[in-house]
Amino acid sequence: MFEPAALAPYVRQAMIQQMATEAPPQPSGSKKPEGLGKWPQIMHAAGNLADGFSTYAALRNPANTEANPLLPNSGPGVLAIKAASILPENLLMRWMAKKGHPKLAKAMGYGMGAAGLAVTPFNVRNARKPR
Repeated sequence: MFEPAALAPYVRQAMIQQMATEAPPQPSGSKKPEGLGKWPQIMHAAGNLADGFSTYAALRNPANTEANPLLPNSGPGVLAIKAASILPENLLMRWMAKKGHPKLAKAMGYGMGAAGLAVTPFNVRNARKPR
């Protein structure tokens, strides 16, 4: 029923079609061009928002003040600045990656995100202080 000689032309044709549709193999040692990726941007946004919301909660207590002299001593003001800065900073990271500095752009995203997440426990602790 299925003689190898009878199937050979069909198998050959299927292999030719498959080879025509497959991407050519990458030479060993070649790397895919490096871009920014989504995780540095997500880390940056998460850190900024965590810092903004925790600062907002901490500044609801009148005994607390904002430690950063460049930011207002107002919870809604700090949260607005933190939220508004996410888009331009992410665009800057994307621009840096596009101009050939993806590692620097990634470091910037992860670093700013980590900085925001690092101060969040301090803010949460201050938000829980009795008034």
